[in-house]
Amino acid sequence: MKRRHVHLHRRDNLIYIAPPLVATEADLTEALTLVAAALDEEAPK
Repeated sequence: MKRRHVHLHRRDNLIYIAPPLVATEADLTEALTLVAAALDEEAPK
């Protein structure tokens, strides 16, 4: 995630995503796309 400049908080098996209240829909779409790509990359095959 850090390599993709996505900063999250995690606890156990939960990921907390807390975007700023001024985030646009485009910002949120980009962030979730990066999170999905990072999770796909790290998922066991």
